[in-house]
Amino acid sequence: MPLGIGYLSSIVRQAGYNIEIASLTEPDPVSVALEFSPDLVAFGSTTGFHRKYFELNRKIRNAVPDAKSVMGEMETRLAEIVISAIRDLNNGR
Repeated sequence: MPLGIGYLSSIVRQAGYNIEIASLTEPDPVSVALEFSPDLVAFGSTTGFHRKYFELNRKIRNAVPDAKSVMGEMETRLAEIVISAIRDLNNGR
């Protein structure tokens, strides 16, 4: 697990939230999301991998339609693309 995700997950757990961490290396991250039924799905991505995470996010949102999505760790020039894609998946919100 990347160090930043470890720090963030520790803080979120200490605040009393239940979390589950899955990655593209999981055999089926969509199944992890279905079992956990998250309110929020968060992704960290860098240039080049963002399209894979967009596709994974689309699959998770189809499986868990009430979950909201956020994405971070991208370069500034990708921000507009990410914001637009996430808004589309969050039904304009």
